[in-house]
Amino acid sequence: MVDIEKRRCEELEGNLAALKKSFLEQQEADKEKMEAANEALKQLEEAEKQKKIMKEEMESMQQQMEEEVSSMKDDFMNRQRDEEENLQTYKEQIKQHSVTICSMEERLNKAQKKAKTLQQENR
Repeated sequence: MVDIEKRRCEELEGNLAALKKSFLEQQEADKEKMEAANEALKQLEEAEKQKKIMKEEMESMQQQMEEEVSSMKDDFMNRQRDEEENLQTYKEQIKQHSVTICSMEERLNKAQKKAKTLQQENR
């Protein structure tokens, strides 16, 4: 009976040692998983920070681009208006020069006729 109790005690001690070993292994595995989870969490937080920074930079660049496009449109419209005004000025100058040229041609023709008439009278 003592032998049976001794064997049973040894068996229980063996089971206890196996359970302790299993528990320690499980605890170590859980610790590794927790460390991996914490590392993944840190990486996720860092990725979210980077995403936020990139989003802010993108919004800033978008706003800057929109401002530049607006400025370019305004500049284009101003240049186009100035060119139209210049064109109208040139057209008016051309018209005035045409009138002046026609008037001078008429005066030249009259002067030539008068000179011809005077030449014929002097002969």
